Amino acid sequence: MSIDSVAWAVAVIWIFSCQQRYVWLYFSLNVAVFQQRLSLTLQEVLPLLGLAAQLMADQHWE
Repeated sequence: MSIDSVAWAVAVIWIFSCQQRYVWLYFSLNVAVFQQRLSLTLQEVLPLLGLAAQLMADQHWE
């Protein structure tokens, strides 16, 4: 069982036990994790985009 499925199971339990503040906390944490993953993805992709732009510029001048 993956961590994500455990997290969703916990969220469902919270929903059915009407603990809205815990559900809100879970989704807030989920958004924070998504934002962190997005920033890591951008940090990985931006150097590749710079390299691609440099290669295109080099080919243009050849």
